[in-house]
Amino acid sequence: MATYLPTPTELAALSACASQLARWADCFFDGDTDSIAQIEWTIDRLVTAVDAGVDLEWGWDNGLRLPRVVALASPLLAYLYARDIDRCARDDTRAAALAAPMPAYQYAMYIDRCARDDTRAAALAAPMPAYQYAMYVDKCPREDTRAASLAAPIRAYQYAMYVDKCPREDTRAASRASEYYDRKYTLYMGFEVWPDQ
Repeated sequence: MATYLPTPTELAALSACASQLARWADCFFDGDTDSIAQIEWTIDRLVTAVDAGVDLEWGWDNGLRLPRVVALASPLLAYLYARDIDRCARDDTRAAALAAPMPAYQYAMYIDRCARDDTRAAALAAPMPAYQYAMYVDKCPREDTRAASLAAPIRAYQYAMYVDKCPREDTRAASRASEYYDRKYTLYMGFEVWPDQ
């Protein structure tokens, strides 16, 4: 596994966009986009990159790698490490992925390939991964995933449409927070008029 940060020259060879290349150079190479200095990966440097808005997922998808101990400091990178390096589930990568809702859902979907209480609980922290967990991992409605999905009108509508596959008062009420999803719910879930109007 790579011990050193990719140099700006290496990133340029991978066609990194100018803004990301400049951010990377500013963070670690004193703004020198032509630097070939060897700088070791550390957790602090990973935090610096995340705080600066560096797109680490793009880097990962383009072949840039980092040591396991550094990857485990980021939920997204822990999931990517399990996906591309380990190619299997491990307790350390799962535990790291559970720190954020979307990587927890992705871990359940693509690494565990089954529902688990710990990944579901982590996914419930945000409406989108909660809905996706119900749709693609549980493949059935559950009170906990529905309740988490209700925090966003789009997810409430999607939950009713694709998971419950029927109208419910709670999903209807949540979708009413958005005029757009209120209309879609009315149109596609068979309501002519909301009962209290």
